Amino acid sequence: MRTVVTVAASPHSRSRAAELHRATAEVLRGAGLRVRRLPLELLPESALLAGRADAPALRWSRRLLDRADGIALITPTYEVSGSPLLRAWLDVMPPAGERPVQPVCLGSTQAQSGAADYAVRRLLTDHGALRVAPACFLFDKWLAGTGDGWDWDARAASRLTGALTGFAADLATVPAAA
Repeated sequence: MRTVVTVAASPHSRSRAAELHRATAEVLRGAGLRVRRLPLELLPESALLAGRADAPALRWSRRLLDRADGIALITPTYEVSGSPLLRAWLDVMPPAGERPVQPVCLGSTQAQSGAADYAVRRLLTDHGALRVAPACFLFDKWLAGTGDGWDWDARAASRLTGALTGFAADLATVPAAA
């Protein structure tokens, strides 16, 4: 069974990005993949900012990546250069290399939609990713918070499922991780 690490680059555990992380894992499991979730907000900020790749939590995230066949990266795109949390994590992690990477981006404007694919792809390729899928961009207004969870717009669910189904098919074409 292929394994995907889902990486959420949001500093808040009850955010739209965290909900998107949950939904991404659910869709990937539905596609027959093993999913290991990596919420970056759980990693020690001091180790990330200091670039201490030897910190226990960062060694744990490296082991997850080493065993993964692919990576799904969930990130808000409110900052053109990418989430500071994501950039700090990428700086201390080994490159994805040939592992397929599926960016799933969240933003509020059409301009962010257009820039998401370019900016996130550039960030990932600059950090050694060789197989980056087109970014799946969702408008944050498509995920409305309710008292007991989230209400998803049909466009968001359709777009996410379509992108992740294509990603799962791409994973089937690459050699399995060790």
